Amino acid sequence: MHFKKFFIAALLVITISPNATLAESKEVSLNLQVKHFFTSLKYNKNYKAKNDDTLNIGILYFSDKTNSRREALKLYKTLKADKNKEADNLTITTSLFSYDSVRSLESIISIEKIDLLYISSGRKRIIRNVTKITQARKVFSFTSHPDYVSECGVSMAVGLKDNKPKIYLNHSSAKREGADFSAKFLRVAEIVDKNNK
Repeated sequence: MHFKKFFIAALLVITISPNATLAESKEVSLNLQVKHFFTSLKYNKNYKAKNDDTLNIGILYFSDKTNSRREALKLYKTLKADKNKEADNLTITTSLFSYDSVRSLESIISIEKIDLLYISSGRKRIIRNVTKITQARKVFSFTSHPDYVSECGVSMAVGLKDNKPKIYLNHSSAKREGADFSAKFLRVAEIVDKNNK
């Protein structure tokens, strides 16, 4: 219970408080992305891990984009080092894998029982195919690229707006992936899909 209150307070403080140094420090920004993301789960009324005691996070990168693997690896290391690995009695596992085809991605999601999928930088045409899979399999998708949320159907991103962290949410995609966010969360997030503006 204290964990939930702490993260709700942290989300509101981080979102409202300006911090110009965020734009300068990628490491700080990445840590804040992780904190924001885990906070958002607390507001998802339908959230439940596929395994009762384990939260499986997949990190997807694209071999044809030079910085994609580097981005994915940084997030992987951040999640591995995160102190809240067993938050709310859930053990967090993290898998890092590349995109080969729609069929191989579907197989990995099924075998690894992925609950959440981070999508690193890639071609938007392919990312649209990825989000069709996440929606069909009810896997919540997130990224650090807000344009993927508005243009490719990724559910959530944490980006910078006026030098402050901002949550971008594609509400339609999130609902198709099985999420049901509280009204309080929706007031904090920036809804970017046209159907929910």
